[in-house]
Amino acid sequence: MTSERLQDPGFAAALENRIAHGRPGQPEDVAKVVLFLASPDGRNLAGVVLPVDGGTTASTGRPHA
Repeated sequence: MTSERLQDPGFAAALENRIAHGRPGQPEDVAKVVLFLASPDGRNLAGVVLPVDGGTTASTGRPHA
């Protein structure tokens, strides 16, 4: 949804500066978390919000909505 906007170097730089990991997320980033949650390793997780946002939520201190 942001691929067209990321063509704008100014927008891309501003976005990357907000992301702790320094790059926009990729579908693979979300897929890996989904696989973990669906695996036996994620079986004891319940009632948590798990933002997959490259650290943006943690670096801003704002709750993820």
